[in-house]
Amino acid sequence: MFDKLTSIKAIIGKVKGHTKSQNDFLNYILGMFLSIRTRINFLQFARHSDEYNEKSCRLQFEQYVDFVAINSEYIKQKGSGRYVIAYDLSYLKKSGKSTAGTGKYCGAGPPVRSGCAQKALWGLEIGLVSVIDIGNHTAFHLDAIQTPDSQERKSKDIDLPDHYAQSILYSKDTLEKFSNYLSVDAYFAKKDFIDCILKQSKLEVITRLRCDANCKYLYNGPARKGRGAPKKYDGKVDWNQPDPQYFKLAYQDEYVKIYDSILYCVFLKRKIRVAFCQYLNLQFEVSSYKIYTCTDLKLPALLIQQYYKARFHPRGISMIQASEYV
Repeated sequence: MFDKLTSIKAIIGKVKGHTKSQNDFLNYILGMFLSIRTRINFLQFARHSDEYNEKSCRLQFEQYVDFVAINSEYIKQKGSGRYVIAYDLSYLKKSGKSTAGTGKYCGAGPPVRSGCAQKALWGLEIGLVSVIDIGNHTAFHLDAIQTPDSQERKSKDIDLPDHYAQSILYSKDTLEKFSNYLSVDAYFAKKDFIDCILKQSKLEVITRLRCDANCKYLYNGPARKGRGAPKKYDGKVDWNQPDPQYFKLAYQDEYVKIYDSILYCVFLKRKIRVAFCQYLNLQFEVSSYKIYTCTDLKLPALLIQQYYKARFHPRGISMIQASEYV
């Protein structure tokens, strides 16, 4: 416990912009988080504290604290230096209607994403920004942004994709110091979201496409003679029977085959690099497939698949092993 408190104090001391009273309160209250084993609220803080009463805690919590800077300092101390940025949504169940930000969110949390509840759920939604440590096979929390309700979004004239993009761009200077790659799930494979991230930051987006994604092969043949624009595309991709002429096998084991290709995505209106993964059953037959993609045309397919799956489980093919197939 003493080592943890010493580490917290050292990290907070490096962050600029906080007053001495804020630093003292943060050093004390973060230690309380590690010691209180019951529900944590202002009343519990007051019961366990000899220095701060309930009102003092409430007043301190109303002040702005740069948790992004604090968490960044911790990551720099404990991380391996090889990172990928991840953004995902978390759903918090809430039965009442008085809490700010409550509403129905159709993309919120594990129940919806797992397919158990194909409907919007009432509660709160939080966007979580994390730094995935590839070297240490773990993830560090960086920031959490609550999603505003529909009335607040309407008053600010923004929609959900705009809010999600701005939540990431708010800390873009910090994120770009850790990695150039942002890994998000298939919900964020939208033109408006991806264009906003690419135009306003140096981040490249890694995501997953639907199994029936509308993509086209790039035409690499000889230019036709005569008038008219040169031919750009060579037909639509049939993901059940992909043309081997345009897909290169990048990796294979007893579980998966990963193919590499550069295609044109119709609904994103841009070229993308695709990691087409065919998953094998016990008879080494293709049982299913997934389409992972990246806006960076230079990132190898194997790393696209690994960076995306690291959002769920940071372990897997090590980066040393992966480098053998790049």
